[in-house]
Amino acid sequence: MRVYFVMDLKDGVAVRGKRGEREKYYPVSQKSVAVSSSNPLEVVGQLKPRFLYVADLDRIEGRGDNLQLIDKLSGIVEELMADCGFRKREEIEGLPFKPVLGTETYPMDEIIDGVYVSLDFRGGRLLGGGRSGERGTAETPEKLGNILEILNSHRLEGVIVLSIDSVGSLKHDFRLTKKVLELSENPVIAAGGIASLKELEELKELGCSGALVATAIHEGLMNAELVKKGEI
Repeated sequence: MRVYFVMDLKDGVAVRGKRGEREKYYPVSQKSVAVSSSNPLEVVGQLKPRFLYVADLDRIEGRGDNLQLIDKLSGIVEELMADCGFRKREEIEGLPFKPVLGTETYPMDEIIDGVYVSLDFRGGRLLGGGRSGERGTAETPEKLGNILEILNSHRLEGVIVLSIDSVGSLKHDFRLTKKVLELSENPVIAAGGIASLKELEELKELGCSGALVATAIHEGLMNAELVKKGEI
């Protein structure tokens, strides 16, 4: 199972926070035992992650972007995937990294093969996930079958299960991850609140092909060598 290091970018700085409360995010070096800088290039230089997941918070919120920085980061890791709040198919053409199409911003009826898709949940409800023009809709996990039926018709790099409420909490929503594993015919990647090597091993046993981690690394609860190795 692959282990991806997560880095959120805001105004060109690597930041961290909890539960998707983006206005409260702060530079990573303020509270990290793993890195001494909040410069994204220096963070990667210190941790040397094999696989990197980046969230461009500025572009997701529609107030700028960090695309040039992400381009640089993609050249120093084996694989970089990034959620940049993509909203249209033409935005993902010719990128130097693997795009992550999140249900929060991207219409599921425009999904194509060869990308990552992020199922973005908040408060137990799936954000977006509708057709073009319906991106503000929210659906309950019970309606996951409809979304995953669409995704199962494509060959995706992976389906990321992200409970935004779990981000930074060190409390992963295993129930939600298990539900998606039951329904998905594409590889499943667990995200949000993974707290230990033991939990990574449990997710591997459940059948996940990958996992996203960050807070446990910064808190010293997980050895940084895990993201350097990039797999368990």
